[in-house]
Amino acid sequence: MSHINKYRLPVQIHLIGETSVVLGVVHVRQDQRVLDMLCDQRPFFPVETRDGIFIINKATVTKIALATRSDIDRIPDAYPEVDFNALARRGGEAKELD
Repeated sequence: MSHINKYRLPVQIHLIGETSVVLGVVHVRQDQRVLDMLCDQRPFFPVETRDGIFIINKATVTKIALATRSDIDRIPDAYPEVDFNALARRGGEAKELD
């Protein structure tokens, strides 16, 4: 089995019926976008937060945005370790994926 390198991308996830936003990182392959991960056949995806790893049902996601460096700097303890190089390669700007 070969090792697949993945990026740790910071995201802000809005869920149906929730007023709070999930702040965490998702792991995507180097050739993959967050949108690709959301559109694959798996009904769930893991998100790593400061409180641990949670499995999110894709059907409950109303909006997901790539967090920017300024988002992370504004609340430095809200996100787990982030791959800032990968974020920079992806433009480092928030893009809504709803």
